[in-house]
Amino acid sequence: MRQAAAAAHRIAARLANHSSATLHVLHAQDPLLTASAQSEGIDLVRESREELARFTQTVAGIDPSHRHHQVVTGRTSVTAVHVVEQ
Repeated sequence: MRQAAAAAHRIAARLANHSSATLHVLHAQDPLLTASAQSEGIDLVRESREELARFTQTVAGIDPSHRHHQVVTGRTSVTAVHVVEQ
């Protein structure tokens, strides 16, 4: 799975570079998983944000000032639409 994500990220980075655009990477976490982790004292959103930042730095061939990553809690399809509408 990580290889597929890395390939998709490289393609998106190339497209963003070609278009002089900002690359936005969104990770939506399952609310039940986030709540379960939180009940055990684990800040899953923070940990995921840190991991996503490391991942985007190693994969993307794009200027860091043109790279934006976000971790949110919610169902993937609904959350993606909500973020795009903002």
